[in-house]
Amino acid sequence: MNEPESPPSGPAGPNRRIAILTLGATGVVFGDIGTSPLYAMKEVFVGHHPLVVDRLHMFGVLSLMFWSLMLIVTVKYVAIILRADNKGEGGSLSLLALIQRSTGGGRWGSGLVLLGIAATALFFGDAMITPAVSVLSAVEGLETVSDRFVPFVLPAAILILFALFAIQKRGTESVGRLFGPVMLFYFIVIAVLGGIQVAQNMAVLAALNPVWAVRFFIADGMLAFLALGSVVLAVTGAHQYEQVVEAVHEAAPPTQGPFVDLIPQRLLDDGGIKLTPRHYSYLKISEGCNHSCAFCIIPTLRGKLVSRRIDAVLREAEKLVAAGTKELLVISQDTSAYGVDIR
Repeated sequence: MNEPESPPSGPAGPNRRIAILTLGATGVVFGDIGTSPLYAMKEVFVGHHPLVVDRLHMFGVLSLMFWSLMLIVTVKYVAIILRADNKGEGGSLSLLALIQRSTGGGRWGSGLVLLGIAATALFFGDAMITPAVSVLSAVEGLETVSDRFVPFVLPAAILILFALFAIQKRGTESVGRLFGPVMLFYFIVIAVLGGIQVAQNMAVLAALNPVWAVRFFIADGMLAFLALGSVVLAVTGAHQYEQVVEAVHEAAPPTQGPFVDLIPQRLLDDGGIKLTPRHYSYLKISEGCNHSCAFCIIPTLRGKLVSRRIDAVLREAEKLVAAGTKELLVISQDTSAYGVDIR
């Protein structure tokens, strides 16, 4: 078995790993977020409900896009969701399992499961729509060069999508490795070009004020509401945090396990070690406590005493003996008052 490669010693090792993960995340997540505002702006002003290109509508839409990115991407995903991982795993179903484990299920269990399934369904729908819209909008830029490219826009978009999904099936890491440098170069280019334009018209920075979004809704509420359907396109791609969490989980050091860290990897690969002999079995007959002592936390954590019926205990004991058990340890967990609740 090959030993895992040890990271470089000193601060350069962790810093280099963080830089690589950041570059990969740029290719996976910000490759979508960085291009989304471009076609979102187009949909707002030349879509099904076009707006008048004036100061109010332009600044209002820019304000909506900026604060949507700040609240949904920075606050919701970066500050909240990326911290809510389930032992390093992300995703709707993984976080659903975390919620159920924390709340114990209860009467909200079925509703939480339905919400998790709905979130997963929405994720799959977005994962199908977003790449097609992003690629098609990018290729449509050829139409601004010459009308002769119009017949080739759709076939080119289809070919690009086939190529992208052929790469993506190899995993998120391959996508990040390929598009990370591309997106870094892209962001540098648009930062330089955008900085030049902003320097020529500094008044556009006023759009960062959320007051413009409020003015937009006050002046033209219905069109502002319809424009939100296009503004929301600017935040597509943030859902890819699941792939980022997965990539980080694979690259980060494994979670420390105090009971297995000192065990040779060869033994773990062979099925682990047995701390209990094969002929030895445990049989739990009850759990919880039948008292309500003011100083005791067992009833709160474990619940009231619940004893198993004696016929169920005997049937399980017979099965264990038939399976080869020679020694049987009978456990009445939390209290020895077995049976007082079923007299």
